[in-house]
Amino acid sequence: MTYQYSVSSADTWEYKTIAIPADTSGVINNDNGEGLKIEWWLNSGSDFTGGSHQSTWTTADNTDRNVSNLGLGGATSDYWQITGIQLELGSVATPFEHRSYGDELARCQRYYEIVQGVGWPRSSDNLLMVSLPYKVEKRAIPTVSYSKLGGLGSGSILPTYNPTVHCASAFQSIGQASADWLAQALVSAEL
Repeated sequence: MTYQYSVSSADTWEYKTIAIPADTSGVINNDNGEGLKIEWWLNSGSDFTGGSHQSTWTTADNTDRNVSNLGLGGATSDYWQITGIQLELGSVATPFEHRSYGDELARCQRYYEIVQGVGWPRSSDNLLMVSLPYKVEKRAIPTVSYSKLGGLGSGSILPTYNPTVHCASAFQSIGQASADWLAQALVSAEL
């Protein structure tokens, strides 16, 4: 499906809304594979411009990808700017949702995070223990891979129990009760 918009006034910021009808014949899978692609083609060769604008949902066809070829880059004064892209469900466009860097980072850390911590010795069994709380609760029970960044101890790093959505922890055998170590965990709760 291809959609066009027109520039009303060059060198001026303009607000554009494009309503795309729902795909009633196919399915966009709810997973981490490609199901929907949004592209702004600015210039291309004839392999991508020979088709026609599609007004219904269809299988991707390279000849339909850049039918209205802008030819951007043909002159040194050419430029194109875009900002504030928002894809949303519904028939009415809502105001753009501005989120802070911290909010966006926290949303990302629900899926992936690298945490570090210092392990401490347990005198009862000469094992080093490290607790690695996450900055943000994960979206699901994550997979965790541990590594040693420094300190004493030569034994393998062993998870103490299954990680939770809140933290991970591990032991390392050192053979002595007066040592410490710096551990790192790669925490992934990807789809």
